[in-house]
Amino acid sequence: MQLPLRRRIADRVWQWRRATYATGTVVMIAALAFVFISISTPTSSIEVSTEPTFFDANRSLRVTQELARLYPNRQLGSEDATGAVAWLSEKLGALGIEFFQEKVFVPFGDKRMPVENVWVVIPGASDETILFSAPRDPAMDPESSSLAQAAPTAVLLDLIQVFAGHQHNKTLVFLSSEGGSQGGLGLSAFLNSYPERDRIAVAVSVEALGAEGRTSLEAGTTGPGMATPGWLVDTATRVLARANLHLRVPNLQQQVADQALRLFSGEQVAALRAGIPAITLMDRGEGTVTSGGLATQGAALERLISSLDASGMLPRGTNAAIVLASGRFISKQALTILGALMLVPALIMTVSWLLVTRLRPEAWVRHLRNMASFVAPVAMTLLVAWLAARLGLIPVYLNQAVISSQAAIQPNWWIALGLVVLGFIFFAVARHFIGYLKPLENRASTEMAKLTSGLALLTVGLLLLLTASPFSLAPTVTMAWIWPLCTCFLEPPSPTVPWWPHPRSNLWLLGLSLIGPLAFYAYLAANTAAGWLGAWWFVLVQVVSGAYGIAGPAGATFLTAGFLLLMGSRRLQLRPVESLRRTDELKMVEPPPPRVLKVRRKTRTSR
Repeated sequence: MQLPLRRRIADRVWQWRRATYATGTVVMIAALAFVFISISTPTSSIEVSTEPTFFDANRSLRVTQELARLYPNRQLGSEDATGAVAWLSEKLGALGIEFFQEKVFVPFGDKRMPVENVWVVIPGASDETILFSAPRDPAMDPESSSLAQAAPTAVLLDLIQVFAGHQHNKTLVFLSSEGGSQGGLGLSAFLNSYPERDRIAVAVSVEALGAEGRTSLEAGTTGPGMATPGWLVDTATRVLARANLHLRVPNLQQQVADQALRLFSGEQVAALRAGIPAITLMDRGEGTVTSGGLATQGAALERLISSLDASGMLPRGTNAAIVLASGRFISKQALTILGALMLVPALIMTVSWLLVTRLRPEAWVRHLRNMASFVAPVAMTLLVAWLAARLGLIPVYLNQAVISSQAAIQPNWWIALGLVVLGFIFFAVARHFIGYLKPLENRASTEMAKLTSGLALLTVGLLLLLTASPFSLAPTVTMAWIWPLCTCFLEPPSPTVPWWPHPRSNLWLLGLSLIGPLAFYAYLAANTAAGWLGAWWFVLVQVVSGAYGIAGPAGATFLTAGFLLLMGSRRLQLRPVESLRRTDELKMVEPPPPRVLKVRRKTRTSR
C-alpha cells in the first residue's frame, strides 16, 4: 500500500500562499479600518461673514454680454483672446484702477502659446494674500453658453470695484488669466513670476457662472497627488449654503481615477502644485445667464472672499489626498500606508519563491540577463517615444490637463505603427543577444526560476509606482493580488470540485489581473472626449509629457516585462512517489506531457 504523497515543494508553496492571502486579507481590512479612522477633520473653521454684500448683478450682466458679443472666440492664441486683453485693460483704466499686465509664452503641445495675465493688487493691513482668479478663455465644458463662459471675467471686474472701495485685512490679488481648463496655464505662469508668491495663503478660481435657477456649484479639488484642504472645502460649503447653493465635490471614485490618470482640470491644479490651498468653483451645464443667477453666485463669491479676509492666519500646506464633501479628508500619509500594505501578497510570494528556487550564483546571473531581455525592449520603446516627443512628432503638455486638446486625443497612426514595429524589433534583438534560448538547468528549475523572475519584476514595478504616487498604484492592485497565485505546479484535482479547471499555463490568471488597468482605461474612454481609440494615445502623450514622472513609466516597464516573462512560464506536474526523504525534490517534478494530436485513420473495407 502506498503512503500518502509527499510533495514538499508544492505543499510548502501552497501553505505559504494560503498564509499569505490570509495575512494579506487581515492586513488589508486593518488598513482600510485605519484609513477610515484616520479620516481627518478640518484643522480650523473659518467664520462665515455676515456683512452685507455689494455685488451689482445688473452691471455684471452688461459686462458679460459686452465681452461675449465683442470677443466670442477667446481660445489661446486667437485674435479674440488678444482683443479681450485690450478690452479688459481699457475697462480697468476707465475705472482708474492700477493694474499689471504680463505676456508669457508657455509650451503647449508641439508649439509655444502666448498666455497673457492681467491682475490688480489691493493692499490690506496684512501681507498675507488671497488670490482670486477668473480665466478669460472658454471653459472645458462644451454645454456652457458663451455668456456663462464670459461671466467669470465680468464677476472679477465687479469684485475689484467692490473691494477697492473699502479697507480689508489681507492683501487681495484679482487675476484675469488664460488656460484655466488646461490645468491653469496662466495661473502657473503668474505664480512663477509673482514676487510675493510665498505670501499667497489661498487661491479661489471660478469658471462658467451665472445660470438662472442653479441650486449647486461644482468644485474642482484635485491636483497632482493632492487635493484641496478640507478647511477650504468646509468654508466654501458653508458660505454657499447661506445663498441656498450646494457645493458638489467629485466622489471618491472620480478623485482616485482622476489622480491615477492625471485628468486634472481647473486652475486649482497650478496652485496645488505650488503648495497653495486652492479650489475652483464652476457652474457647468446648460442654462440661461441672468442677473438673478449672477446675483446669487456673485454675492456668494464676495462673501467667501470677505470670510477669508476677516479670519485670522489661514492654514498653510496641502496635506489632503482625497477630500470629502463634508470637508473631511484622507491624508497623503494614510493613503501611502494603505498602498504599501496592499503589496503584501506580492512581496511575500516573491520572497517565498526566492527561498524555494535553489540555483547557483552563475545560474541566477543568467536568469538576470533573461529578465533584462524583457525589460530592455519596453524601456527602449518608451525612450524612442520620448525622443519623438522632443522632435515634435508627439505633443508635449508638461504636466497640464490635455484632454481638452484635440492634438492630445487624436492618434498619429504612423508614429504609433512605428513604435509598435520598433518594439517588436527591440524585443527580438534583446531576446537573441541578452536572453537565453536554451536553458542549462532541468525543466523544473528553469520554470521555477522564470516564475521567480516574473514575480520579482512585478514587485519592483509595484514599488516604483508606489514611490511615484499611491494613486499610480491603484490600476495595478489586481496584479499585486492575482499574479502571486501563479504557480509552476498543477494542483491535484479535488474530489469535491472535479469541474474546476486545471490549465497548464498562467495566461488566465494574467488576463484576470488586467481587470484593474482595463477598468481605468474604460473610465478614461467613457468619461472624457478621448474615446476608446484615442484613450491609449492620450496616455502615451501623458507619459512623454512627464505627467507620470519617471517612476510611473519605469514601473509600467517592469510590470510589462513581468507579464511577458510569466506568460511563457508553464505549470509542472508532480510525479507520485511514496517518499521524498532521500530524493532530490526537484527531480520529482516534471513537465506535463506534450499534447499529441490524434489522427483518425480511415480503413478501407474490402468488398
